[in-house]
Amino acid sequence: MSRRIDLGEHFTIQELVPREIYADFGRQAIWFLDPVAVGVLKLLRRQFGPCTVNDWKWGGEFRYSGYRQPEVDIGAPLSQHRFGRAFDCKFENFSADQVRQNIMADEALWMAAGLTTLESGEIADTWVHFDTRPTNKDSILIVKS
Repeated sequence: MSRRIDLGEHFTIQELVPREIYADFGRQAIWFLDPVAVGVLKLLRRQFGPCTVNDWKWGGEFRYSGYRQPEVDIGAPLSQHRFGRAFDCKFENFSADQVRQNIMADEALWMAAGLTTLESGEIADTWVHFDTRPTNKDSILIVKS
């Protein structure tokens, strides 16, 4: 089984890791990402169109919506972002609620792709947090805190 990660034509490594990691590792920053999570991310973009994860490369404010280093004090200490298994996506053509509703309406497809967890809209009102943590569940886990 290949562990090669292909970001496809719509993503760059800078969109998925913070500036500091890219500065230290360049294209090898891909080492910090889970291939299953990247596959789900690509499927989300195919299904729902343009989305932003990190935009620091273009002067934007998002740096930690993909991989987060352990020393960064954003999010929970054991957040799936710290394992390269989580992304926060902001979609251009759909609201976060619309994307979550579509995912839940086709739950089997998304679980087969590896998506196991979504953050509730109560927490993630303008973005879609998904991750690929092992849950051993037959349905998508909705995290509310």
